[in-house]
Amino acid sequence: MDGLRMFKPPGKSIALFATGITVGVVFTFCWITAQPSAALTQGLPSEWKAASAQFDLRIRERFVIGIPTWQLIEQLKAQGFTPTWYEVDGEYGAMRSEDRFVCRIVARVYWRPGPSGTVVAIRGQYREEGC
Repeated sequence: MDGLRMFKPPGKSIALFATGITVGVVFTFCWITAQPSAALTQGLPSEWKAASAQFDLRIRERFVIGIPTWQLIEQLKAQGFTPTWYEVDGEYGAMRSEDRFVCRIVARVYWRPGPSGTVVAIRGQYREEGC
């Protein structure tokens, strides 16, 4: 068999190529869909209870009671929050998803509007929802 090359089945090469393409597509999808942290969520502690308490404090300090509801909504939108537009027990809300590759992390803001269109109560939660 002088001069003849050994024939190699392409199975391993194709599988390796397909794996590389799949990893690349998944990485690109995660890179494109990831949004940077909002100022309200940057640098929160890694422990969930402490992170949620710190986020709640930031919300209460940033959005004081008496702020017009429309102004609260606009400022939350500017930080990537989306109003949910439904009311539960008199509270309205907005959420921001800070998804990681495996876990869904959500920052939620809840407020209660008063009769004059201003916020009379506000609170925040930062937590994992599905991991």
